[in-house]
Amino acid sequence: MRVFQYPERKALVGAQDQLLDKRALAVTVAVMTQVHVSRTRHALAFKEYGTASEFRRVQRRLVASCAPPPPPPPTRSASRP
Repeated sequence: MRVFQYPERKALVGAQDQLLDKRALAVTVAVMTQVHVSRTRHALAFKEYGTASEFRRVQRRLVASCAPPPPPPPTRSASRP
């Protein structure tokens, strides 16, 4: 009597095949999403690094321009006893 189960089995196998295809598509989309998010985060981190580097450069210039001048070297007197 298994002959009569064939159409039902065929439909079940077809449904399982479609489910596997959908799962594979879902995994592919999830991986693509993670790659996109990672690339976006990397670009943002790179931009923040550039901003921080520029800030540091400007801060060093400001500190250097506000620093008091170095004291003059000590002078030696020409006449020593």
